[in-house]
Amino acid sequence: MIDHDASFVLGNTPMEEYVLFEVDGWLAEELVREPMKDGKGGLINAKPTAKVRVRLVNALSAPDNIHVGIARGEMAIALSTFVTPASSPAPDFTASTDVTLNPTSTPDTGAGIPIPWLRTWIKRETFPKGWKPSRSVRRACGGRQGKRVDTRRDQGVGCSPSPG
Repeated sequence: MIDHDASFVLGNTPMEEYVLFEVDGWLAEELVREPMKDGKGGLINAKPTAKVRVRLVNALSAPDNIHVGIARGEMAIALSTFVTPASSPAPDFTASTDVTLNPTSTPDTGAGIPIPWLRTWIKRETFPKGWKPSRSVRRACGGRQGKRVDTRRDQGVGCSPSPG
């Protein structure tokens, strides 16, 4: 975990030299509460995460631009790494599931992260069962995702694979 005061799932960082972090279960569930209400197939994308990010940043005492940028990047990395097309069948989340994406495909606008995968990633800080790497996530890709999380525009998630 990166210690910063704009994390989606950690409280504000104590001002001590060595800090043990514990994920705040309430904050973690807050992140998935809204997408679960709208019933969009159990996927979460940039739009609801942006709403949660705005609420968290507004609740902090005067966050600086560095912390706001880190908060955007935190979710942008997850959105880019775990994206699943909405048009594909829902994965069953078992270790034998092959949910590898076609690396030459362009993500669709209904794409997102399966909520169980996001919970695993943010609560346990480990890769979800059944997930397999399917694309390279470049810095530019994370930057585009960060802007989507920042501006609350629902333009889909994921980045095209790097050429060549």
